[in-house]
Amino acid sequence: SAPATLPSGAASSGCGVISWKIGEMTSGASPTLSFNASVDPGAAGKLSATAEIRSTTFDPNTENNAASGEATLSGTNVRPPFFPGVTREIVEHAVGGSHAGDPVAAVSPEGRVLSYSLSGPCSNMFQVHPNGQIVLAAGQSLDYEKQWEYPLTLHVSDGVNASGGADNSVDDSIPVLIKVIDTPDDAVHPTVTFTRSNANAGSQPNLRLDHPVIGNTIELNAHLHNLPAGANPTYVWMEDGVQWWRYSTSYLPVEESSAGSYTYVVHIKWDGGGITSSYTMEWFAS
Repeated sequence: SAPATLPSGAASSGCGVISWKIGEMTSGASPTLSFNASVDPGAAGKLSATAEIRSTTFDPNTENNAASGEATLSGTNVRPPFFPGVTREIVEHAVGGSHAGDPVAAVSPEGRVLSYSLSGPCSNMFQVHPNGQIVLAAGQSLDYEKQWEYPLTLHVSDGVNASGGADNSVDDSIPVLIKVIDTPDDAVHPTVTFTRSNANAGSQPNLRLDHPVIGNTIELNAHLHNLPAGANPTYVWMEDGVQWWRYSTSYLPVEESSAGSYTYVVHIKWDGGGITSSYTMEWFAS
């Protein structure tokens, strides 16, 4: 854990990263940053720390830009073996809903519906959908120069215990490292907007798109903007965590049997990227 007070020019992200903006350096200069950190209670096994340098000046050799140190903590508590986890990537300055790589999905042998959650010092920066897709949370932004990776822990539960009774406790967890990819500050990133249309004007001549009535069908259209050149997106639509429709096109025919508010989620994926967005629609009885 970083100390509350750091030397001038250094700052803590609160997510396990200390950043130090050195400024312009002359050739051969060797600045040093020193501070004390605390080992958290209950920690055991090996403790490692890594220092890495970034520069706005082109560096032809980045192989020597990082160094690590490791120490073994004393005591009788030794960590058991563990899996190293998985790594996912997300571009800098992405908009809310942007995918952090592919889903990190668990498997239920009985085919049960799974629920996911995230933990970690900066888990509020991200959210996970019922298909295991980790995305940047709404209202959050990523700055590669301030923090270039986020360690998270992904948890999963199938909602039952070994006897089949209701139990929402965590069944398994895995560490996930989200790496931020540096992009130009003026880069344009994909976004999604939605529109409604009449799915069958012949049988629904009086349909009001702003006041859909149960029994009618609304065509919900997802419009993807600023798509990378040459990208071929696919669309997966979901409601309440259940996959409804998989199209190569961007619309979903929606018909509800009871009045109320419904939220439809679309996961849009293409080679090298993806974005998830949601749309809430109110349905009326008459």
